[in-house]
Amino acid sequence: MTAAALVVGGVSVATWAATSSTPTPEPVPATATSAPPEPTPTPAPTASTPSPSATPTSTPSSTSTASTVTVPWAMGATIHLASGTIDMAEGRRVTGFAPLASGGAVVATDAGSPGDDRWRIVDADGDVLDDLGRVMRVQASRDGRLLSRQDAVDGPVTALDERGRRLGSRDLEGAVVDVADGWIWATSQTGTKGWEVATGEVRTLDVRLFAVSADGRRGAGVQRDPDGPTRGCWLLVDLTKRSAPVLLERCDEENPEGFVPTEFSDDGRLLLGHGDGDGGFYSRLVVARVSDGRVVVGRTTHGDQADGWSWALAPDGNTILFSRNLSQPRHPANRNDLARCTLELACTRVADRVHLEGGDVTRPWYVVGQPLLPPP
Repeated sequence: MTAAALVVGGVSVATWAATSSTPTPEPVPATATSAPPEPTPTPAPTASTPSPSATPTSTPSSTSTASTVTVPWAMGATIHLASGTIDMAEGRRVTGFAPLASGGAVVATDAGSPGDDRWRIVDADGDVLDDLGRVMRVQASRDGRLLSRQDAVDGPVTALDERGRRLGSRDLEGAVVDVADGWIWATSQTGTKGWEVATGEVRTLDVRLFAVSADGRRGAGVQRDPDGPTRGCWLLVDLTKRSAPVLLERCDEENPEGFVPTEFSDDGRLLLGHGDGDGGFYSRLVVARVSDGRVVVGRTTHGDQADGWSWALAPDGNTILFSRNLSQPRHPANRNDLARCTLELACTRVADRVHLEGGDVTRPWYVVGQPLLPPP
């Protein structure tokens, strides 16, 4: 089985070749799961509520307005952005996306057939500006102005603008992990290379980065401690200096989550990522403070409540929109909902729970994207 990834703000959304079927919204069960009790579902500021319909591409209900969407999300063929909705072709399912400064989005969709995932750049009306085809990896900057595409694992990287115009190409000898402040960053088993698209400058670092702050000043990544257990370290580095000195490092017993940071918050205060106990077809959310490395959300404090597929911080930096795995047991992952959660992982459901088909090989119906940074 093969997979491809749409990476948005450091969050990699794997798109697997699995049989697609129509999800049916389910009522909240009378008995509680391992997640905390949830209030009766009501519209929330971070997302709009889709109509409770068996059709995944249905039109959102009248309570869904552009002004309520602070974190973009998709369900079925419909993408909900702050500026409105984008409807992809009927019968196609959004498996990953990122909003663009043009008002459109770069979108991965499938039509329910194995190997049929395609990537497209679309405008605000859903019209295709560039059909990227079946590429391995797509990455978008948080301001929605610079994209990268990679057609093969560790293959050459092509830079694109928000309408798909080609800006250049480089072989960075790694997989693209982030696009920030005009730079494209790719990581391999031995380190990281950064490419400033406008100037052609290339930087080589020994550390394996997986996230870069939107202003390009900080990077976060992982490395193995040769003198410690296999869990290794996560670390924060200063990219304003050529040597990229380590600012903070948490290893082994100080890193019980096996944290892999993949995203900085807009204000640089928090790091989001996943732990090393992922379930294969879903992940475990981890949130850590940049100031001292303390984990505020993770398996050690929240158990399987942190299990899900995609997530993003709201612009206020205090709430997370979370596509959750609600299955009991968590594997096979066959229950999915969309929730707004605090940094204590107290969650309120904002879109109906749905059943996932395909046995152990599943992917979520709810897909969370990163909110666009405001223009400078």
